[in-house]
Amino acid sequence: MDFADRIKTILERGNAQDKNKNSEGHNMVIATNDGFKKNAGNEGNNGVIHYSAGAGEKIHPGQAMCERIIEEFSGVSYEKLVFSADAAIVPREVVLPSPAQTGEQAATWSAAFLSEINIIPVTDSKGSVIYLGPTDPLARTGNRDPRDAVSMEPRFYYCQQVNFDTSISYSNLDRFSGLENYPKIVRAAVDNRRNLDLLLIGFNGTHHADVSTPESYPNREDCGMGWLEKYRTEAHERVISGLSVSSRETMTTGTHHSIDGLVQDVWGSAIDERWHYDLVAVCNYSLLHRKHFPLINDLDTSRMNTEILVNEKIIKNPMLGNLPAVTAPFFPENAILITSLKNLSLYWQKGSIRKLIKDEPHYDRLAFYESWNEDYIIENYEAGCLIDGITWK
Repeated sequence: MDFADRIKTILERGNAQDKNKNSEGHNMVIATNDGFKKNAGNEGNNGVIHYSAGAGEKIHPGQAMCERIIEEFSGVSYEKLVFSADAAIVPREVVLPSPAQTGEQAATWSAAFLSEINIIPVTDSKGSVIYLGPTDPLARTGNRDPRDAVSMEPRFYYCQQVNFDTSISYSNLDRFSGLENYPKIVRAAVDNRRNLDLLLIGFNGTHHADVSTPESYPNREDCGMGWLEKYRTEAHERVISGLSVSSRETMTTGTHHSIDGLVQDVWGSAIDERWHYDLVAVCNYSLLHRKHFPLINDLDTSRMNTEILVNEKIIKNPMLGNLPAVTAPFFPENAILITSLKNLSLYWQKGSIRKLIKDEPHYDRLAFYESWNEDYIIENYEAGCLIDGITWK
């Protein structure tokens, strides 16, 4: 199962275990077409940790939970894992009873957007993106002069490393030792957060720094160049800025009287009609809220039932400028990306996925290190455009 299937599995099955992530505790693993396997450089590690109890002793529930979490994250039975450090855990002889615990993953943002775009594995970290698109019309009469049927537009991708590390404190391992499904809840939460981070970078990333600084770039602008920044730097002529929407309250005039008029004017004039099929308007939910709230707030109480039904239909099937509106987490509030979702791609380098599960007693935690190389690609700039810096008067 490749990277794309892994993400789609997580999105579709929620907290289901990813069966092909066979990383091994304290050993680096790499990704191949056949899934994860032990790195050859780790063979010969003979320091096996034995987490066992002496006669008459009971295994501490926090340690049992630790083992279950390692199995959940690695996809490998704990007995089959080989550890590279010499250590032992001394269990407590008495395990205090704890209240019955149940749990579920808290509702959060969805990263389902990833299931709608292209997730493409590549062999090399650097290479050419060759888009094969249609040329001018071929039909002619008279003298024969064959022409190329496709146009080749070479561009380049560069997959660079991004880390997705996480940890679980010893105190949480102890606290939730009685929660039977805690490992699956944690795994589902980590997978969802990692996929959300992919969107965070895709919509806000401006560059890739060797060492990122989250304090200065809270939206992970320095973890890679995302789709919007690719438009700004590689196809700036297709970025439309300086547009505004008129205000009904202050009677202030903008370049367009409504956000629908603004969007339809842009895509109708900036994108050739051969690319109109499957266009959508990707935006932040707050932008749709600014459009829909006045409609809902002005409901006619004398025709309440009819107007409620109409507004529910509008909200359940949102449109912007006669295009389906697609909302995504972390998308800038003052921008709209008009394109087909299949025009957006996430490239990842095969063999670049690395995992390390490590017990870190000096930090009182169990750590999970994971990284891979990735790049965000617009397949065809002509098949879309970016409306940037929208202002509301």
